This record gives sequence, structure tokens and C-alpha cells, in this order.
Amino acid sequence: MFLQANVDPQPPGLSHRAYPSPGIPGRPASGLPLESAWRSTGGCHDDGWARTAVLASRWIDPSSERRRAEATTPADCHVLAISLQRTRMRLSAGRRDIFDGVMAAGAVQVTKPGQTLVAEFDTPCDFIHIRLPRHFVETDGLGARMADAAGRVLRDPLAAQLARSLADRPHAREPLYAESIARTLLLRLAAHQAVPPTTCPLPKWRLRRVQDYLESNLSEAVTLIDLAQVAGLSRSYFAAQFRATTGYRPHDYVVAHRIDRAKAMLAEDHTPLVEIALAVGFQTQAHFSTVFKRCTGTTPGRWRLAHLPQR
Repeated sequence: MFLQANVDPQPPGLSHRAYPSPGIPGRPASGLPLESAWRSTGGCHDDGWARTAVLASRWIDPSSERRRAEATTPADCHVLAISLQRTRMRLSAGRRDIFDGVMAAGAVQVTKPGQTLVAEFDTPCDFIHIRLPRHFVETDGLGARMADAAGRVLRDPLAAQLARSLADRPHAREPLYAESIARTLLLRLAAHQAVPPTTCPLPKWRLRRVQDYLESNLSEAVTLIDLAQVAGLSRSYFAAQFRATTGYRPHDYVVAHRIDRAKAMLAEDHTPLVEIALAVGFQTQAHFSTVFKRCTGTTPGRWRLAHLPQR
């Protein structure tokens, strides 16, 4: 186990339900070992794996109920967490909130050695966790930058692709492959840290107001003007602050939200595609299908066949 995880079965106001994939903990035929609990790899890695190795595992939880989990990083490593799908969550360390809102796919979060995190999830989630021994980070002189990054969630368009390659490819379990992915992620994080932000992030209460408005009006046309007015800011100032906070341009964020809602509908029932298109704000099924394929690499119909439960 590289992280000691404690999950509250029923904390006040929250419920926890673990949905381990078949075979958890353990090694699937391909891809990464699957975690039995958030940030815990108990039983996932063979005893022969050295404590000095870079280790990676995957946490998948399809629950839509609110739940809470807690985990502490050991004193001998950092941990990179990469989100593989858009997730609404709150992440805190002690009394300080690290993140509270919708975490985009490709978001990267660094946990310092010995740091305890508490997470509250409101939607399904899918994360890759990479354990980085101290020497692995300090050899490249990145220790100080990683410590600075521990208080932030950064979004990198390449991070999700790199993490996905760990999740899906047969050679993901090879230590050298995990090391190469981890080193690339570290260098990209260092580049983010080297460039100080020039725009202040959007205050949390404004971001929450915008997210709630979008959630309630997803079937309608939502413009930059609409979102800026909800936030109480000018269009240009809102767009800059929004991108500094989420890593998305407002339009791209709206599109990603529409596609995420469409995925949920496609996986739940056999609602006609034209009805789904209208429900998530597209004027025609053709436009919906074009955007969906651009974002996911496949058509809505094929995505449904791959994800709709067999009956």
C-alpha cells in the first residue's frame, strides 16, 4: 500500500459507497491495477515491487451519490492524481480547500509526502494515482516546485492523454513505462509552475453561480454574455478569470458539459439521439453527432453500444 486510506462509511450529511470493479484489488489482464478504496493500492502490487519504484493505480467510482473519503500520503513519496473524466468534487487538506467545483479531465493534483487529503464527491469519478519516491522527484531538482504545486489543481491538455495511456495499454504495468509517463508529467508541471499566473482566478462563489446557471439551462443557448452577467463581470474579465480557474475557455467548458450530460443520458436508457441532442442544447442531431465525435473520438450511437448495460 502506498497510501493509507480511511473511508467514512456514513459521515454526517454524506454517504459512502464503494463500487469496486471485478477483481479489485488486483491486476486486470491489461492496464493498471485497480484500487479497492480511494488512493489505496493494498494488494494491487506484487510484494516484489520495490518501495523505490514509481507505482501507478486507478480508482473508478461510478456512484452519483455524495460520499466522503480520506487518505494520507506516506512520508517517502509524492503522489500525482490525474482526473480521467469531469468530476464535481471538493478537495481539502486540513482547514484549507485545495479545490471545490468541477474538476476537468486532465486536471493534475500533487500531494506532498505525509499530507492528508479529504475528498467529497458528488458525481462519478475516474483517477490515475502515481506514486513518486522522493529521490525520483529530487533527482530532477523538482522537489521545491512540487511542494508549491501541492496547493493547486492544474489542467494540462496532454495529461489526460498520458494518463489514459497508462490506464488502457497492456504495457502500463511495466515500471519503465510508468516512469517515463511520470517524468513527462513532472516536467510539464514544472513548466506550469515556472509561468506565474497573470490573471486572478474566479472567486468560488462566482464560479458556483455560473455552474449552477449552466446546469439549469443546459438545454438552452448559453452565451458568453449570459455567463458573464451571472458572474457579475464584463465579458473579457470573466473569460480571463474563468480560464485561469478551470483551464477552459467558457465556450469549451459549455460544450464539455453538454457532452458529459449526453454521455450520462446515452448510458442510462434508449432515449432517441435527437431527443438527447435537444436536451443538451444542440439544435440538430447532426450537429450533436459531429461535436460528440470530435470530443470523444466516436459517434453517440457507438458510444451507447459500448456503455449501455446489457439487459
